[in-house]
Amino acid sequence: MTRPSRYRLALGLLLLLPAVAHAPAWLEGRLLGAGDAAALHFPLRAAAWQAWRAGDLPAWNPWAFSGQPLLASYRAGALYPPALLLTPLPPFWAFQLLVLFSLGAAGALTALYLRRLQALPVGAFAAGLFFALGPYLVGHLSDSAAVIAAPTLPLLLLAAESHMNRASPGRAAGLAAAVALNLLAGSPEATRAGVALLAGRLLIGYALPGGRRPPPWRLTALAVAAGLALAAPQLLPTLLAVRDAGRQVTGLAGSGLEGPAGLSGLILRYVSHTPAPALAVAALPLMLRNLPARVLAASLVVALALQWGRGPLSAPGGLALVFDFTLAALAGLSLSEQWRLRHEPLGRRLRAYLLVSCLASAAALS
Repeated sequence: MTRPSRYRLALGLLLLLPAVAHAPAWLEGRLLGAGDAAALHFPLRAAAWQAWRAGDLPAWNPWAFSGQPLLASYRAGALYPPALLLTPLPPFWAFQLLVLFSLGAAGALTALYLRRLQALPVGAFAAGLFFALGPYLVGHLSDSAAVIAAPTLPLLLLAAESHMNRASPGRAAGLAAAVALNLLAGSPEATRAGVALLAGRLLIGYALPGGRRPPPWRLTALAVAAGLALAAPQLLPTLLAVRDAGRQVTGLAGSGLEGPAGLSGLILRYVSHTPAPALAVAALPLMLRNLPARVLAASLVVALALQWGRGPLSAPGGLALVFDFTLAALAGLSLSEQWRLRHEPLGRRLRAYLLVSCLASAAALS
């Protein structure tokens, strides 16, 4: 099997593995997500699909209370293109497929993003797996809006990387489309995470170009503005309804998946679920020579610092989503460099750091 064939096979596995992991649920016909997924997100999307099938604009939901806005509720994601493609299907199975496709696409796009950062296929595959089946997306299936929007985060960074490295009208259009998809997905948490990741990438690109001339800032601003314009049919009704809306309501129904809170809960969730923290710590020697590793590590630190006093990172939110994605990407870069430098002194240092990190993880769990 040729190298491109193996890489395509790896991407195909990333697309399929979430369906395999969640097979006990969908084979038994159980909704993928408890709590808010059943009480809020699925009914909103089902109402949007029903309106589209009837040939109507999903502007109003007559089945909730005495009626309420649907398009302006934002979380319905009524204009999100992947959801629109599933309109002909029964709502239950359309929702199941949307969740599974989103998890698979999140893994595959994360792998493509790592390859864009010059990671080896093994590191790219690991990063995609760590994100798609990592603590945040597995632990927050009840927040299905964020799960469905998850693929837009690596897609946004892929488009930004392409635009910053070699600007052209086509790449600017790709960045605009990625911005629009992130805004249309229907998740405020993923939107905040996308804004943070895109802003960080653009800031690094213009402040530390690394010998490469960045694109004109006017072209970048035009691309972002075009993305906002593409998402305007969703954003404008939402913004107009904000003044009449009350506080955001979550936790309508308990999912039964809550674990320990605070630092203990964070350690338990990540160290017991994924080797990403150990691999990320093992990336410390890369900080002096690898710009993407420095950027991702800085994002982790910023996410932790901004979360201080706001509750545990195990709770749903934009910062927790940024933390989970950047942790997976940094772990993938670390694994990639360990394999690339396996015969060199730095490679041995990286493996030693990983061994110490694994022992520390075991001690933390005990």
